Amino acid sequence: MALARKDHSPLDGCSSLLYRNDAKTVFLLDIPESIEHAQAFDAAEGPLALLSCYPRQQPFPSNEPKTAKGYDRLAGQQSAEFSGLHEVKVRYISDALSEIKSHMLSRPWCFVRNTERCTTSEEPSLQFKTRQLESSQNTYPVPPIILSPSSNLFHSTNSIRDTLLLNPFPMHATIDVAPHQTFRVPPQSACMLGDISASTSAISTAAPMLLHHTPKHETGEFDFILLDPPWPNRSVRRSQSYSTGFSFAELKPLFHNHASESGFVGVWITNNEAVEKEAVDVMADCGFMVCELWLWIKTTTRGEPVSELGGMWRRPYECLLLFRKPSGNLIGADGTILKHFATIQHRIIAAVPDLHSRKPCLKELVETVLFPCGECRVLEVFARHLTAGWWSWGDEVLKFNWTGHWSERGRVKEIPRTDMVDWLSG
Repeated sequence: MALARKDHSPLDGCSSLLYRNDAKTVFLLDIPESIEHAQAFDAAEGPLALLSCYPRQQPFPSNEPKTAKGYDRLAGQQSAEFSGLHEVKVRYISDALSEIKSHMLSRPWCFVRNTERCTTSEEPSLQFKTRQLESSQNTYPVPPIILSPSSNLFHSTNSIRDTLLLNPFPMHATIDVAPHQTFRVPPQSACMLGDISASTSAISTAAPMLLHHTPKHETGEFDFILLDPPWPNRSVRRSQSYSTGFSFAELKPLFHNHASESGFVGVWITNNEAVEKEAVDVMADCGFMVCELWLWIKTTTRGEPVSELGGMWRRPYECLLLFRKPSGNLIGADGTILKHFATIQHRIIAAVPDLHSRKPCLKELVETVLFPCGECRVLEVFARHLTAGWWSWGDEVLKFNWTGHWSERGRVKEIPRTDMVDWLSG
């Protein structure tokens, strides 16, 4: 029987899911709750809620081409194969939205959000200019810092750069950076604050350091590596929200050396044909084939796509490609390298968007879908928040663990009433 949350009660204990079908192929997830859930807060710490933006009630105004000539020009920028894949994705998403709507009825598709804003402290900068990178990078190997289960004081974020921070305890630790900046570190997690795209050597030398300090990671391999690379795209260039001077091929040593033989690699990609080809080609070079496609469809509080689902310009979904090594040969009958399994599993994740670049935290889905029978060793690369039990790495890895992004008053964890939807969208 499919599970749907009809009030404030969880699906299975503490959960960020409002709906999940029996086949585990369709999910409705609350993004702020997914990140909160991944922190594994202790009840003794009191209620903590992640600060969010107002959820969207109406789709964005259409910016699709107004003329047939404009539409043809856009269509001509992608191959027939890529256009065909888009149509397949649209069908899967449409079916999933219909399924969720039949269970949610008129209930909004997210929880009430805490939109309070902290004004007493400025958000700390975690990024470094090039000249700072050159002077601040550590010489490997650097021993890890074992955090105490209480406060850990550092003079600046620069003093913890390119250094593994490990919290092996079953409770939170805090990193206190002068002046007056505090970050919470979830239990049994590890993180490295560093610019992954700075050099290939940094990746190939830092990855072993992440893995060889507990018996659980003696093999130096992860069961799941999750990446959200800074792919170049128009909106990022306009907003300058993060650097896109990056080549996915730089990560080959990570996949060769630290992805387990039976494990998965998940890569978020943009809706750009060249980006998808680059990701698939690089992973094929490392011996991996596409085995699953997870689609995050961005919806309003009423379950509508935030933009036209079949649109050419702004597509309301993002893709997570899951790769795995095949048991057989990678070479096809015609001598070419195979890049996809014969059957690809599609899964749909519906979620109302939150802050810019804040994706759903996949901890609950990964553990439910990919590793339902036991623990898994996970590394998240280009992470923007930490996750309990996971290893996280990136130049903004502590961003959403800064205490200024959280409210100690707690958020109401229930589905808003229908008459509250107008208020929710601001």
